[in-house]
Amino acid sequence: MVYKHRYSSLREVVQLIANRLAAARQHKYANADAAIDDAREQLLEALFEGTIRAEGVRCYPTAPPAYERASVEYDEWYLIDKGVWSHERCEAVGETYRLNTISVHWNEDFIDYFDSDDEWAECIDWKIRLFCADIDREFPATEVPAEASPSYS
Repeated sequence: MVYKHRYSSLREVVQLIANRLAAARQHKYANADAAIDDAREQLLEALFEGTIRAEGVRCYPTAPPAYERASVEYDEWYLIDKGVWSHERCEAVGETYRLNTISVHWNEDFIDYFDSDDEWAECIDWKIRLFCADIDREFPATEVPAEASPSYS
């Protein structure tokens, strides 16, 4: 029996969806890289609808104190509310998408939050991970039809 991971990072999920899109629609995508933007858009839709769950580690970046005793720390994971992923506004700048109230940093697995004045809210969720069972359910791997597979006779 093989262990199946429960979570995948945001960037891993985008790549997985792009791979699956490219395999399912070979006539539209030359390769998985050509499907990345569509994979991101479909993932945003699924996150906003709540069919895909995401969680992250909440952080309020501030200047560190001059001296702090060493401590043992652990990550506290929080479910990210589906409303956060609202994307009526969606401006792509490189590998970052600026949505209504957040910026999604796809390749770094974190989001920045913005307040109602569109100023940075000094809050991020990082180490974003998604539930693999949700991904497999909503973006199932497709089998290549037998006639599309190369034959080795």
